[in-house]
Amino acid sequence: NSIVFEKILNEDLAINDNGLLFAKNGTSLYLKQSVIDKIDIKFENSNEIIVNINQNNYTIENNVFIYNMNIKDIVSNSINSNTYIAFFVLFIIEYFLLKNVQNFYTKKIKSNITYKDIIILMMSIFILCFFVYYILYLLLDIYIIIPIILIIIYILCCLKDLSNIGLERLYIAFVAFLGIIIVFAIPPFNVPDEASHFCKAYKQSLLAFKNDNGFIEVPLDIINSIDKFASNVHEAENKLIARAYISDIFKNCDYNVMNDNFVDYKNVKNSSPLPYISSSIVMFLGVKFSLSPLIILLISRFINLMITVLLCYLAIKIVPYFKKIFFIVCLFPGFLQQAAAVNMDYLTNSISILIIAFILYLAYGKIEKINKTQYIILGVLSLILSFCKFGYFPILLLLLLIPKNKFESKKQELVTKSGYIIVTFIVSFCNNISISTDSNSYNNLYGIKYLFTNFFDSIIIFFRTLFFRIDQDILKGFYEGLGYYTIYYRPLVKFILLIIYFLFIFMESECCKKINLKERIIFLIIPILVISLIYVIAFTQWTTRDQNVIWGIQPRYFLPVIIPLYIGMSKIGLKIEVKNPKKVYCYFLSIIYSLIFFTIIMFFA
Repeated sequence: NSIVFEKILNEDLAINDNGLLFAKNGTSLYLKQSVIDKIDIKFENSNEIIVNINQNNYTIENNVFIYNMNIKDIVSNSINSNTYIAFFVLFIIEYFLLKNVQNFYTKKIKSNITYKDIIILMMSIFILCFFVYYILYLLLDIYIIIPIILIIIYILCCLKDLSNIGLERLYIAFVAFLGIIIVFAIPPFNVPDEASHFCKAYKQSLLAFKNDNGFIEVPLDIINSIDKFASNVHEAENKLIARAYISDIFKNCDYNVMNDNFVDYKNVKNSSPLPYISSSIVMFLGVKFSLSPLIILLISRFINLMITVLLCYLAIKIVPYFKKIFFIVCLFPGFLQQAAAVNMDYLTNSISILIIAFILYLAYGKIEKINKTQYIILGVLSLILSFCKFGYFPILLLLLLIPKNKFESKKQELVTKSGYIIVTFIVSFCNNISISTDSNSYNNLYGIKYLFTNFFDSIIIFFRTLFFRIDQDILKGFYEGLGYYTIYYRPLVKFILLIIYFLFIFMESECCKKINLKERIIFLIIPILVISLIYVIAFTQWTTRDQNVIWGIQPRYFLPVIIPLYIGMSKIGLKIEVKNPKKVYCYFLSIIYSLIFFTIIMFFA
């Protein structure tokens, strides 16, 4: 971290145009540096300079002085009267937070839980992690995986008796902890395109909805934080040690100082404002109270995760069949990564899943007639989906599964099913049309004209892309790529995860339902349509003519429709029967996320 000298300049000190500090002979310079930072100072001539820290003299080699605080220094320099007071206050807070978490896992999880219980649980875990995660990371380094695994074991012990625990409560038991660890474990701005989404949220927090050319002015502190945490994480010298996080939490920020250069955020500038509301509110308050970008990001990630968890919990709770498939998808590592980030995907994915669950509830639930309240709920959910990413409106085709006898008349059935599908498409298209018509930074794109004039050549490119990507887009991509897809799993880890998910998906469940041919076709045609739309968008908007496969597609784009795909594929071929499936689910999740967190921490530590 750079030391700011401007506040201490006097007649004996000066900074030249290159940013070098010049001091006259005999000058003593006292630097009040954070105890968790590394001190790194370069000198033009070190022969006559003595560096004294804590009554110890240090030599300078090659005109560079480096002093790295160790644990002993940190402790000895930190303990004072204020430390005792802070420790006492935090001890009381953490004690009650831990008691609340313990009470949930030992008592409430075995009875009916409310949304208030879920919110309090997740807030408790988030605050606890905020207090201790980076401190443990500082003390343990990569061995922070040990307390994480111990907590997973604790959750398993609390879930010994699963007889009265539904899958929705089992989901909360795992996701509350696993999702929040992902908030902290994946470094800031390392979820794909998170930096651009963060800048979009900043602009929206200013209520600046005026159109621009895709470049905006952003405070220097935000740019510095993005550069610090998101630049060249592949390189060994840029690995993110705990000091980098802790120093950023306590950094004083001045958001009135703007960056000299404008920031490119063209890939998200035309996105709907709706998914950014939560992040924009956090951004507005964070800037107002001069909180560091790291704190703003962590809180934004947490709120987006909590919204996702609440919507997915409701989806698993209300869906009458296929609960296991909802459970698996809502706990995919890739799904939680997108949920615990600043982006559009958290809302697109969770709303899509809730709509699927609600339509299946209307189709297969124990209701005689669809009432007005249910029509309104379906309309609101469809409208929210329209203001998310484009291309997911075919999900509404699931309405064709609803039997005729649940409508008052055949006319009402026709109007309802066609109306919701058509209106959702129109609103979604109008809301996203500016994205497809906007100028793109790439030249020589295939474009819409090429698609229609060279239709058969385009189809060949489509199928070639599908052939190379199909394993990624229906399973492997949901657990392989985390943090800008820079985490490369060891072959054994990838093999174990593949086997576990294969068994997970094909295990028999008590919430299964036999579907007929018509239903299977509907379930399968929806992902085909959505995948085709995404292929068309990526082909015409992102792929240049020197490429023979479609560019810009990521597995996370297919998360909203992987549920109908898995349902359509269910009861075909392999069936694995087990005596106690829910207990096996718990063991599977424990193994999966132990390997996931181990890989994340090993890569970024």
